[in-house]
Amino acid sequence: MFEWWYSDVQLADGTTIVCTASPQASLGFVPQLGDTPMAVARIQLHENGVQRNEIATFPTAEFKGATDHCDIVAGPVTMQGDLKTWRVKGTINGLGIDLTFEQEAMPFRPGSGYFFAGSTERFTGWFWARPSFDRYVALAVQMQFRDRVTAPLLWVYDLQEKRELVRAFSYDELTLATGRTVEHPDPLHGEGYPSITVYDYRKGRANVRVRIDDQKVIAGFFVYDISNPAIQQFLKGVGYNGAYYTRRASTAELILDLPDSGLQDRVTGSTLHELQEFYFPQYLLPR
Repeated sequence: MFEWWYSDVQLADGTTIVCTASPQASLGFVPQLGDTPMAVARIQLHENGVQRNEIATFPTAEFKGATDHCDIVAGPVTMQGDLKTWRVKGTINGLGIDLTFEQEAMPFRPGSGYFFAGSTERFTGWFWARPSFDRYVALAVQMQFRDRVTAPLLWVYDLQEKRELVRAFSYDELTLATGRTVEHPDPLHGEGYPSITVYDYRKGRANVRVRIDDQKVIAGFFVYDISNPAIQQFLKGVGYNGAYYTRRASTAELILDLPDSGLQDRVTGSTLHELQEFYFPQYLLPR
């Protein structure tokens, strides 16, 4: 079990900013090592082709959260707000962040917000993208379990008309496909990842496609310190070979064919595209 809060931004010039906070220094993937439970906050900046990643670890007692509203204090970082306004502020090792998010699309929560894998022996992985197309915004997700059971999600919202166009959680309505596997630039990863992901939605006369083409990796890392002998021993003992996170800058295309709504459109945009591999490496290069 793990939990974290994070906010990410992709600016028009390609700059990306991400802030993450968790009451567990390893996001819960390995047990707490040492006498003092530790929490973590992270600020990442990718600007002009340069990636900066600043991390603060601190006693879990310094991680505080309200129980009746959104108010997180994670050492040097605070996250506060509601479904209309959200503010993230803090400084880690000289890298500061002060961002305010204002709601434009309706709040969206898929069902209960929980995915049940069936048992603690199943590991999950995910693709996660939030494409923006000026008039439209989308959420495209695929949760993957170790036995290759998958759970899809596609949501599309029209900012101009203030209405939801697609809300789909089932393979009865969705088809997902991935393109060729390309080499990961991090030698610690050593394998690859699919460079193209396509979500197709079909229901009645409605047809919607979201295609995501990854342009470059802007962040890639293990979610814990793999040089720590205690962590190495734990992973070996449970037969678990790691959890690796990759964030990519991507272009996106949205094709809408909704005869019943009188809407047909084809637009391009951009997105950050996440891949979390819990049974690592998930994708092997062709040999």
